[in-house]
Amino acid sequence: MAIIGGTHGDELTGIEVVKHFLKTFSLDDCSAGLEVEGDINGELFLIFGNPEAIKLRQRGTTDGRDLNRYFIEEDLNRAPSANDPYDLIRARELAPILAHADYVFDIHATSSDSPPFLVCGQDSPKHREFFQLFSADYVLMDQQNILAVDEGMENRGTTDAYVELHGGMAIGYETGKEDDLSRLKSAINDLQRVLQYIGTLKKEEAIKISTRFQKIFTLSHSVQAKSDHFEYEPGMDNGWQEVKRGQKIGRYIEGGNEIAPDDGMLLFPKSVQKVRKGKNLYYIAQRVSEK
Repeated sequence: MAIIGGTHGDELTGIEVVKHFLKTFSLDDCSAGLEVEGDINGELFLIFGNPEAIKLRQRGTTDGRDLNRYFIEEDLNRAPSANDPYDLIRARELAPILAHADYVFDIHATSSDSPPFLVCGQDSPKHREFFQLFSADYVLMDQQNILAVDEGMENRGTTDAYVELHGGMAIGYETGKEDDLSRLKSAINDLQRVLQYIGTLKKEEAIKISTRFQKIFTLSHSVQAKSDHFEYEPGMDNGWQEVKRGQKIGRYIEGGNEIAPDDGMLLFPKSVQKVRKGKNLYYIAQRVSEK
C-alpha cells in the first residue's frame, strides 16, 4: 500500500498527512529507508510525491506538465535525457512502486475551495466499498478522458490511472483548498481507517463502514479561459456548485462573460491568480446513472 502527499507541491494537506504517519512510526528522518518491524503488515510506502515542487511550493517544477501527467509508458520508457524535467525524472522513480502496489491513495487539494471528494478511474463494487471509508459525499470520474484531451494526450498520465493499468486499485482524495489545513485531522482519520481496513495496521476494534453512499459524477466539459484576467460571479469560485446551461460563471476584465455550456456541477474553478489564457478555467461534471 502507498499513501502519497505532495504530488502537487502546493497542496499542503497531503504533505502533512505523510509527515503525520512518518512521525507515527518514528520515521521523521527516513532518508536511510528504515524498516519497521511489528507495526506494519506487508509493505507501506509513505511518499512525498514531488519533493522539488514541495520546496518551491508550486504545482510542478515547470510551467509544463506536472508529475501527475507523466505516468505514461511512452514518457517513462523513453531514454533519459539531460533535458528531462524533474517531474518526469520523479515519475520514473515512483513508477516501479506504483506498478507493484495493491492499493494507492493519493492526497490532493484544489485551487479554490471545495468540499472533500474522491477521484478514481473505475467504478466497481470494490471501489465503492472503499469510498465509504472516506469523509466525502462525492466521487468524480473521467469516463470521457477529458483530462487527457486537455493535455493533448491519448490517455491520462495520473497516478491512479497508472496503478490501475498495472492491476492495483487507486483513489485520489481531494481534501479541499490547496493551502487549507482545516481538514487535516479528518484526512488522517480517514487514512488511518483505510490502513486498518486493509490490514496494514492492526485493528484495535472492528472497522465501522459508514452508511454514506457517495454521488458519482463524471467530467463532461472542460472550459478554457479567454484571458488571464477573470472574476467569478459570487459563489462560482468554489467547487461543486450546481449550474445550469447558459448561467453566468463570471466575466473577463477586458469584457465578455463566461457562460456555463451545460447543466451540471462546476468543478476545479481556477483561482483568479492562476487563470491563464488558453488553459482550463473550470470543468463541468454530470451525474452518472446508478447501476
